[in-house]
Amino acid sequence: MEFRTFQKQWGAEFISDDVVRFRVWAEGQKELTLRLAATDVPMTATGDGWFQADVPGVRHGAEYQFVLQDGGARSRLAGAKGRR
Repeated sequence: MEFRTFQKQWGAEFISDDVVRFRVWAEGQKELTLRLAATDVPMTATGDGWFQADVPGVRHGAEYQFVLQDGGARSRLAGAKGRR
């Protein structure tokens, strides 16, 4: 049996006062887009099914979605840092 380990941090995390790192695991996807304030931001594949984008100028509580290659969107309604 094969076991894999990976970082468990996902979602939105402030990495400085005005920059948020968005991470999500989406194994099998070739592309993933972050939709933030009606703007689409391409995410970078970082290996093992993980995607990431570091975005400046994000306010606390900003709502975002992860958009899959087929156009489907997955919402995170609580917003950045889990606040409404």
